[in-house]
Amino acid sequence: MVKLYKNLWWFFKKEWKQFLLIALMYITISLLSVIPTRVIGEVVDLITTKRLTLEELWQYGFLLVIVPLIIYFLHYFHHYLVNREKHLLGYELRSRYINKLFDLDHSIYEEYSKGELFSRVTEDLESITVAATHLLESFFSSIVFLFVTVFAMIFTIHGLLTLVSLALLPFAFIFFFTAIIRMHRQYRRLRERYARMANKLLESIEGVKVVRAYNGEQKEIEALDRTIDAHESTWQTIVKFEANFHTMFDFVYLFCFCIAFIYGSHLVLNYALTVGKLISFVLYLGNLRNPLLKFGGIFSDGLNAIVSNERLEAILNKESTVDSVETTCNLVSFESLVFDRVYFKYPFDQDYTLKDINLTIHRGETIGVVGPTSSGKSTLIRQVLRQFKLTEGNIFINGEPIQNYPIEQIRHLIGYVPQSKYLFGTSFNESLLIDEEELATEYGWERLERTLNLVGLKHEFSRYREGHKYRINELGSSLSGGEKQRLAIARAMLRDPEILILDDSFGALDAKAEKALIENIRRERKDKTNIIVTKQLAAVKDAHKIVVMDEGSIVAIGNHEELMATNAWYRHQFELQSGVEE
Repeated sequence: MVKLYKNLWWFFKKEWKQFLLIALMYITISLLSVIPTRVIGEVVDLITTKRLTLEELWQYGFLLVIVPLIIYFLHYFHHYLVNREKHLLGYELRSRYINKLFDLDHSIYEEYSKGELFSRVTEDLESITVAATHLLESFFSSIVFLFVTVFAMIFTIHGLLTLVSLALLPFAFIFFFTAIIRMHRQYRRLRERYARMANKLLESIEGVKVVRAYNGEQKEIEALDRTIDAHESTWQTIVKFEANFHTMFDFVYLFCFCIAFIYGSHLVLNYALTVGKLISFVLYLGNLRNPLLKFGGIFSDGLNAIVSNERLEAILNKESTVDSVETTCNLVSFESLVFDRVYFKYPFDQDYTLKDINLTIHRGETIGVVGPTSSGKSTLIRQVLRQFKLTEGNIFINGEPIQNYPIEQIRHLIGYVPQSKYLFGTSFNESLLIDEEELATEYGWERLERTLNLVGLKHEFSRYREGHKYRINELGSSLSGGEKQRLAIARAMLRDPEILILDDSFGALDAKAEKALIENIRRERKDKTNIIVTKQLAAVKDAHKIVVMDEGSIVAIGNHEELMATNAWYRHQFELQSGVEE
């Protein structure tokens, strides 16, 4: 726990005034809480000695009304401040976590599944915020309340009676602390199984169409049930432990009450204690139950938070493997891109995906990248985006090593359409990532119309101009495959990037639509650079340069006529595809 609070010291330092106010409020609450119990004891003594006057009765009655009211309002503001700090910390941690994920390179997604990353920003983060606010508040309030109440029992009622009545509690807590330390492994297992359950649930939701297509609902439900049962069984182990603690504690606490009643009655019979004070003592002892019982939840939730902090730290403490150096280089335009003896293998892989890549691309060229499946085509172009650290070799932009440029400038230079056409479940304009202020200008409308016409979505522009900002379902499920691809291409082209990369972006289009779209792109972007990764060789027939890859290496470079004459694989594939089209 010390490490957890040390990691959150920046937040406590920032919000110290609020935490100090929370502490002062609960100290006040604890001091006020002993007053009603003390008043009841004094009233009982006055009644038994027949010394209670009507004026004193009204005074005591006023205290029994006004003190709980004050405590009520203090509790209200106290809980408001605690919850405010909890949500504020949650916002800060989520912001740091999301920013960290965006800052890290893509190796993070090779190491962790979606469920693991999701669980850290939900369950784990919730445990940490609870530990920093409610758990800390519970611990502090319980300690203060115990100190004030036991102090009142010892110094205002009877010290020996207090020590005898509470003698068994330390032994019960020692046993509990020993047992809860052994539960640390169960809390870690609970978090891991929750991550697997979350990952399986996300997969089931995203793949629901495929599951239904193959009548696999029952099998998917059974697989999901197994992950839920695994999580539930671990949770049940923890719940049973906490239930056993409560049962044991109640038994010990009942034993303490018996001791207090027997020994207290003995003191009353021997005139060493008044009846009113014995009643006050029993009420004090009853008030101790909740703060003492809280310690079970405090330490079990504390272990949970320790595990959650370790898991969240594992992400927040990661550093990007992509090299970035401080430099005065500023990338404002593009002239050339050079791969110089580039080797690359993915994290956790043993074999190279790219081997000895040497390639030069100039401004204004349209480059085709073709080759068999798994030949390294997509991996090649992803190196330009600096998603991973190069294993060996160098990439130069305008003659300068690529790592000398800020990553943001490189990615601003590029319009990238990946194989998976991800569309956000939001409105049409947000899926295109349009700046609303820029769109409001006439130039913005012209640019949008020109781009949508270019990709074959002319009818969508008229609907949009008329204000029909219809929603697009998550992952673009409300659109056809062709519409999703066209929209993804339009999103990249609206930025008018220096380099446009289309990674197998025409699979859902027919041959005629594909040819028309490529011709439009070449015409519109004749002075810009285009890199087209495709299986359809006809799509890059007119490219300035075609790169043929196989098993991670470049096996041939040339235009269409040169490759037809010199490369057997290219010639065979082109003739085969042409025959199919005919």
